[in-house]
Amino acid sequence: MSIEIEKNIINYGENTLIKTYNLKDVYIEPSNFYTKIINNSLYSSQYFTYDVILQPSQSTNYTLYGFNNNNQKVSFTFIIYINIILNISSITINLNEEVLLNAFGSVNYNWIPNEYIIEDNNNTILVKPLDNISYIVQSTDEFGHFSNATVNIIVLDNLIFIPNNPTIYEGDLISIIVSQENNIYPTMHYKWRSTKSFELPLEYAYIVYGNELIIHPFFTVSYIVEGFVNNELKARGTVIINVLEKPSKILDKEIIPVQFYNDVITPTDI
Repeated sequence: MSIEIEKNIINYGENTLIKTYNLKDVYIEPSNFYTKIINNSLYSSQYFTYDVILQPSQSTNYTLYGFNNNNQKVSFTFIIYINIILNISSITINLNEEVLLNAFGSVNYNWIPNEYIIEDNNNTILVKPLDNISYIVQSTDEFGHFSNATVNIIVLDNLIFIPNNPTIYEGDLISIIVSQENNIYPTMHYKWRSTKSFELPLEYAYIVYGNELIIHPFFTVSYIVEGFVNNELKARGTVIINVLEKPSKILDKEIIPVQFYNDVITPTDI
């Protein structure tokens, strides 16, 4: 007289199988629409064998009942733990598009990070991300079982940079122009801010306005560009300026007088 549990930890929506041996008139509590009890006694060499198929919607404490060879009622108690899942694991969206995320398998949920969340209804959140982001939902059930699930969201921006992610030598001057794909918002204005400046108070951050950034960086730097229409954020993108160490044979054309460069420096000197 015994039971055998196939898996006691399953993902939401999965089944697990409980096999019973030398028990008759088996039943289980609680049960739901997905609970199935199959009598395999006719096909087994053992006396009274059953397959009990379970598909709980959350971690559940079960009690399985049956009668032994002496017709005595016996019971077995066990817990089937549920790992939570999400309705999607990855998705690609357009900028300013909303996504509904649903979690299943528990009662209480914690979502991280809390960025770009418009509505939070515990198991469901509505998000409108402006950047690529991963959301993690966590839950600890009443039995202390912890599980989590992750969704990756890729946000397509409609900003075009010319040049895009350029590579230059340290100290060289570069101009980068930003525009919109298909010119969706003709009145859009832009704000540029170095990712390194986010570590500084706003009054010390180097912020540039307009559709052009002119810079001569000495180290690799990223700029986040935000596009506004009537003070409402409508677009966001990132451009990376890769900076290489300048070899000694490369001259700084930007700081050498142009006339001297043209009259004195010849191609064989470079």
